[in-house]
Amino acid sequence: MLRRSVSYFLGMILSAMFGVIAANAQSERILHTFTSNNDGATPQAGLIADANGNLYGTTVYGGYLDDCKINEQPVGCGTVFEMNPPSAPGEGWKETVIHEFDGTSNGTSPQGPILVDQQGNLYGTASSSGEVNGGIVYQLSPPQVQGGAWIYSVIAPFIAGGENLVGPNGSLALDSRGNLYGAADAGGSNCGGVFELSPSNGVWTITSLYSFDPSRGDGCYAENGVLMDKTGRLYGVTSEGPGGTIDGALFVLSLSHDGRWTARNLHTFQGGVDGSNPLGNLIINRGALYGTTQYGGDSGCGDYGCGTIYQISADGNYKIIYRFQEGTLNGIRPWSGLSADSLGNLYGTTLLGGIDTECPYVGTQGCGTVYELTPPEIQGGKWTETMLYAFTGFNGDGALPIGNVLWSSKGVLYGTASEGGNDNCSTFGTVGCGTVFALSK
Repeated sequence: MLRRSVSYFLGMILSAMFGVIAANAQSERILHTFTSNNDGATPQAGLIADANGNLYGTTVYGGYLDDCKINEQPVGCGTVFEMNPPSAPGEGWKETVIHEFDGTSNGTSPQGPILVDQQGNLYGTASSSGEVNGGIVYQLSPPQVQGGAWIYSVIAPFIAGGENLVGPNGSLALDSRGNLYGAADAGGSNCGGVFELSPSNGVWTITSLYSFDPSRGDGCYAENGVLMDKTGRLYGVTSEGPGGTIDGALFVLSLSHDGRWTARNLHTFQGGVDGSNPLGNLIINRGALYGTTQYGGDSGCGDYGCGTIYQISADGNYKIIYRFQEGTLNGIRPWSGLSADSLGNLYGTTLLGGIDTECPYVGTQGCGTVYELTPPEIQGGKWTETMLYAFTGFNGDGALPIGNVLWSSKGVLYGTASEGGNDNCSTFGTVGCGTVFALSK
């Protein structure tokens, strides 16, 4: 009798859980499935849109398969791809590889996202490149004639040696004068730093704005790029905090009156309930700064914590606004940063979690989620997290999303999953080479 009652009770819980999923779930469409050969594979960054609604992204592998190998397995050196929306009702999205990296000084395995300017030029980073192996910043210019090829150029080769910054990675920022800003995770004083690229008559000049130095109380290894606010200040995160602490830091760079850039830490992560290992892009939404940490928040997920979403208000106050928890449907391990809609709602992905079923990639931890975080109705109230979609990894679905999602004014979310899709495709032991997806109500 007791066993029957327990089974009935568990069944009621599961029915309620999946009822919540049905109520909150959005409709997912797979816009593209990567196949590796003559295509990309393993997208690890989010997407960007141009003025015409075309989407752009990068893949770490795929393209010229024979040019890059891991353990003698050809995986390709990565790509930049374009997604064109349907031109007529009933048609699907069209994916086109507009550049294939070849593993030379032209770069390899881009992990960071794309930046697009008002002229439609694309910019991105590759932290590794050919013989100098210091990484690059590249530009892709639109075809000069319809149907023509995109024009690829390396606008900044980073050369290892001395106090040079190397390993550009993550998001780039663009100011009103056309200068680019980014972060390097190595070089300088051995902790990386922040750089500026200035164009003049088609030639770009690299300037090191700031090298992180632990002796000054700086963090180390800025792996996620920078964000610029309206005043020209630059924000970013480091994976190590001051003194080599493993929990990380959030910094801001400001231009002083004497023309020097100075840095200070807005927050040093403490681990535990405070959050640890900040990842993904930062965003500014309604005057506040938002980001995510992969670990921390509570004692779950193997005592490391399952991750957090934090806010730094305009007056500098740091606050955890959401802690991910094991055993829920809302996902764990937010590797991506955030995006926001016009109402101030935040959106992101978690690498793991969601429906706690056997994911073909990571076992019973779940294949990841897309979530929404709704601001409180009253000041100082509680933010509300809603799981919008849980990846399964089965039947062509994606799995393990790493990049942020892109919110469109039509209420559609666009993103990438690093694995899943075509189960016959594999790069370095993956099952499936990833997908591009859209979520809509």
